[in-house]
Amino acid sequence: MYAVLEEFAGDVGDLVAVSRVEILKTPPSPLSFVQNYLVPHVPVIVKGLIDDWPALHRWSDPAYLEDLCGEVEGSVSVTPSGHGDRCVRDASGRPLFVKPEERRMKFSDFQRALAEPERFSGVPYLVTLA
Repeated sequence: MYAVLEEFAGDVGDLVAVSRVEILKTPPSPLSFVQNYLVPHVPVIVKGLIDDWPALHRWSDPAYLEDLCGEVEGSVSVTPSGHGDRCVRDASGRPLFVKPEERRMKFSDFQRALAEPERFSGVPYLVTLA
C-alpha cells in the first residue's frame, strides 16, 4: 500500500513540476495564450492585467471584507501545516495521505485566523462561504 502512495505522490509531482514560469508585461492574444500556455499546461504570469479592477483594491481592505461578509458562515479546511489533500511523511517516515479537517466559522473569524494563526489549532488555508 505504501509503495502505491509513494508512486502516486511522484506521479502527481511530475504533473505540477515547473521548470519555468514566463512573465509577460502585456496580455497575449487569445490564440497565442491557448497555443503557448493553455494547451501545453505552461504557467504564465501576466503583469498588470487586473490593476484597474475595483475589487483588487477593495478586497485588500480587511474592513471592507468584514463589512461585506463578516457574519457569513462558511466551511474552512484546516491542517497543522497548512497543506491538505496530499501525501506527507509521518515521524517514522511512512507516507500518509492528509485530508484536512473541515470547520464551520464566520468569515470574520476566518480573517482573524489568518492574521493570528497561533491562536487557532491548525492553519486554515481554504474557505468556501455558503
